[in-house]
Amino acid sequence: MPTLTTSGATTAAEVSLILIPVVGLLLMPIPYGYLIYPLPLAVVVPAMLLSKWGFFAAVIPAVLFWAWSLQLFRGEAKLPLRSVVLFWVLVGLTLLYFAVSWSYGVFWQGYTHILVVTALNLLSLYVLWRLLADARARPSFRHNLLFHWALFAWLAWLAFPFLGESP
Repeated sequence: MPTLTTSGATTAAEVSLILIPVVGLLLMPIPYGYLIYPLPLAVVVPAMLLSKWGFFAAVIPAVLFWAWSLQLFRGEAKLPLRSVVLFWVLVGLTLLYFAVSWSYGVFWQGYTHILVVTALNLLSLYVLWRLLADARARPSFRHNLLFHWALFAWLAWLAFPFLGESP
């Protein structure tokens, strides 16, 4: 079975990040589609700002992944310190985001929505923390790639969900 090079694996991970918002946005019209894809701010805000060109917002998580993870294209095994700092900053911002916007989210999206999205975010943060711990304990290209892909997939799918009026 052919194996991907480190650059090929990184490119495949980057391309898959484009699919998350595209598929998520396509699922929005179905009942409870907003629970499957809760409109993360990393995609929604640029989509709103770009107006008729909003579909280009689907590539933003992939571009951020590429710009942040250049070391993966070189096949580096060690997780950069900036990624560890980014993770903990995002954890703090996520907790602050939900604390500040809880009542607003309950008002506009409903109690069930806010509970499900909060639980999914907490689960995602736990999984990311485990991936971070593995990547730091046993440095390898695979662990490094998996952590970074999961981090940016979370940003593309679930992080900082839109909790205002329906866009």
